[in-house]
Amino acid sequence: MNIKKSLFVFILFLICLTACTNKSIKNIEHQSLQKSNHTELPSSVNEENVNVEMKVEHPIYEVKTDKLTLQIKNKGESLSFGTRYTIEFFKDGSWFEIPLKDDIDFTMIDIKLGTGKTYKNIISLKTLKYDLIPGHYRVIKSFYTGGKEITLSSLFELK
Repeated sequence: MNIKKSLFVFILFLICLTACTNKSIKNIEHQSLQKSNHTELPSSVNEENVNVEMKVEHPIYEVKTDKLTLQIKNKGESLSFGTRYTIEFFKDGSWFEIPLKDDIDFTMIDIKLGTGKTYKNIISLKTLKYDLIPGHYRVIKSFYTGGKEITLSSLFELK
């Protein structure tokens, strides 16, 4: 009888331990992430009639940060873009895309940003499928102008 009780308590302990640590073991370090389709990307472009810069508000954030502000400055001809962005993690000399949670999707809208205008977008890191760990990250976003696609990135670090 004493062995059954001990076994029951032990199994109950394991169940509680698993439930309590589940979130912490779901970080990106333990996942097989898809390698990025992008190599190095600029944070700005200034050529012909295109002059756009994209950056996060701060280069360094606390690892427990749940949102960051992305700022887009347009000094060239009008830009068009949507709400979609990608967050990537730098690991072992390569960039890897961090997937969104299964129930998250972007609204399909067309945002226009005229010459001399600035657009700020709040990015929630809670929409990502995995908990983030200290390291180097980047936000990637595409823009369209004059029939041309421009892809920019903005680097940030979590400490």
